[in-house]
Amino acid sequence: MDTDLMMTSQQDAARILSYGFDAPESDGTWIVAHRARILFEVDSGSPQRATLNFYPFLSGEVTTRQLEVRSSADVLSVSLVDGINTVAVALDGDREQAVDINCFTVDSPLNLGVGSDQRTLCAKLINVRIGSG
Repeated sequence: MDTDLMMTSQQDAARILSYGFDAPESDGTWIVAHRARILFEVDSGSPQRATLNFYPFLSGEVTTRQLEVRSSADVLSVSLVDGINTVAVALDGDREQAVDINCFTVDSPLNLGVGSDQRTLCAKLINVRIGSG
């Protein structure tokens, strides 16, 4: 709790990622589906907030990325813009938690003509911070 968990290939913290995520990379983990889930359990304390840092996949014609971030205590609709975007969702205090991320659209760099990557991308999750207050 109260520590940044980096979602990179060099960190063990990415084990909290459930479905909807690609393999961790050196700077974060891409959401590659319309729905993704983060699952975690804290050893002690009462988690009250999950703060997520995202870097959206954007191109010339796609200038924002719409997400819904949902926990058992909160639902946020956000519009991610270029750069790192911070989203903080309330948690209910239980030791076991799930945070769901719904991407309204996902796009392939290949289909948008901006690269050869065939994966459908939404946003890269950079880090997660579980807060006690």
